[in-house]
Amino acid sequence: MSSEISVCQVSGYYGYGGISKFVEDLSSKLAAKFDVTFVCRRVIREPENGLNLIELKPRNTFDYWSKLRKLSRNFDIMHCHDVYALPGLVKNKGKGKIIYTIPGIVPLKYTKLRDIPGTIFAHLCANYATPKVDMAVGISDYMVAELKERYKCQNIVKIYYGLDIKKFHSVDNNTQSKLKMGYPMLFWAAVLEWHKGISFLIESMPHILEEFPEASLVLAGSGRDEKIFKERVRKIGLEKKVIFLGYLQNLVPYFNAADIVVVPSYWESFCLPIVEGMACGKPVIARDAYSNREHIINSRAGILFKRDDPEELVCAIREIMDNYEKYSSNARKYAEKFDLSIIAAEYVNVYTELLEE
Repeated sequence: MSSEISVCQVSGYYGYGGISKFVEDLSSKLAAKFDVTFVCRRVIREPENGLNLIELKPRNTFDYWSKLRKLSRNFDIMHCHDVYALPGLVKNKGKGKIIYTIPGIVPLKYTKLRDIPGTIFAHLCANYATPKVDMAVGISDYMVAELKERYKCQNIVKIYYGLDIKKFHSVDNNTQSKLKMGYPMLFWAAVLEWHKGISFLIESMPHILEEFPEASLVLAGSGRDEKIFKERVRKIGLEKKVIFLGYLQNLVPYFNAADIVVVPSYWESFCLPIVEGMACGKPVIARDAYSNREHIINSRAGILFKRDDPEELVCAIREIMDNYEKYSSNARKYAEKFDLSIIAAEYVNVYTELLEE
């Protein structure tokens, strides 16, 4: 059911990537309170849940901004999750309030040469437009600090990314065993690009196999560096130990089949797969960086590693496996506070307060 309050959720894509999935799930939850429309540049996968969806198909960035400005006249709330859309919303604002949930931008030091122009443009968009929104939302302590210190925002609230806690949960051992690909099975779901630290995981596998001969590394996702990673696996002869699953719409069975979620990313603004894995009762080993640190310290459900040192990773795996029940129990307890119903309720409060102003 909808109300007189109209909300537009703006994301770069529909049907691809963690941000898109979160915005889709959030939109479905908010549709019980508001008239919600999902707007994006491109639709990768057709919706299956009756969501009101608009694909803009812009010819270029300026066309994207122009179409967004026209749309904004029709909504009470423009809730943006795409930094490239933001300048088009804050310039010549329509009648509605603008909320920006900042997903973060990969720092230049973790950016490949091919991506530097796009990253610089993203920073320009953020620097210009973020201070002009009516409310900025930080998805982690790290991102809240960015909003305060880098962007000098005045109105800031912290609301985490969320997930359907009823969907992401542990299952019985029989279900898990069907997808089991080794012991321990290490799992990581991410865009297959350099800054996600996948090269380090691949190079670490020979060291891991020395202590855990039955271990496997299972990678879900796709990306521009996928061929490079697969070629490296072939060269070191680990095709049977490093498995590429490709992009998966449903990760729950693989989180359940895994023993440990390994997060080697050099940078993350929130890292939803950490929470998804923990919701399925899985301990997490993560690089000691940015939002990863917050999750591991606050949950006590995993281990942090500091360097690209395979032996440090092996020690972390050993610690997890020797104390598995403790870490697993802490994981599920921590994940429950990220239930999407809680997150949606926080956004309902933000929308209501802004409109009352």
